[in-house]
Amino acid sequence: TGDHGGHVPLNSEALQNGIIDDISGVSSELANADIYTFSRYNAETGAWENITIDQVAELYEFGLFNTGDPYRYYEKLSTIENADSLSAKELHEVVKLASIVEKEYKVASEAPLIASVFKNRLRYNIGLYSCATIIYIITEVQGLPHPGVVKYTDTKIDSPYNTYLYAGLTPTPISNPGLVALDAAINTPKTNYYFFRVKDEAKGTHIFTTDLESHIEAGL
Repeated sequence: TGDHGGHVPLNSEALQNGIIDDISGVSSELANADIYTFSRYNAETGAWENITIDQVAELYEFGLFNTGDPYRYYEKLSTIENADSLSAKELHEVVKLASIVEKEYKVASEAPLIASVFKNRLRYNIGLYSCATIIYIITEVQGLPHPGVVKYTDTKIDSPYNTYLYAGLTPTPISNPGLVALDAAINTPKTNYYFFRVKDEAKGTHIFTTDLESHIEAGL
């Protein structure tokens, strides 16, 4: 995957034909994410402070990711298995992925499966096709009301956040992900899924499929 600023083309051939059950993880470029803030506890002042992802990355560089340090930032993240092994760049990619998963899942048990779909697509430069990113463009970038329903014309909006037009993750996180989404992005199961669609809107459940034909059939 690559930075959306470079307009990475979608791999439509892989979308239609290439289904391989292998996951290599997310990309590692460190983009600007000043809009995303973490919280850290300052033991000297007894107060919580907001810091940006870049400051978090800097703390990682200095090896301050531990609960014994006076600046115990983002303690909840440290409760997730394998989180403390992430590099600064990996953490940034995880947060971006988790921010999309956060907006897509309704049932906690499905969050890891949604993350697996996105990681499978990332590996082959297949667009994530996330409606959540379109809603982000409309509400946060354009400053318009929530559309309620994402229309076909909405998926054609030219924006680096449009995962229907451009492959890879969004330039910055689109939400503040919780522990469920973060855990799903860090400890993603290996699956063959490349698609998911709503099964029961009231319950928030989805159907996960491995190829386009099955995905279309699931909607019939």
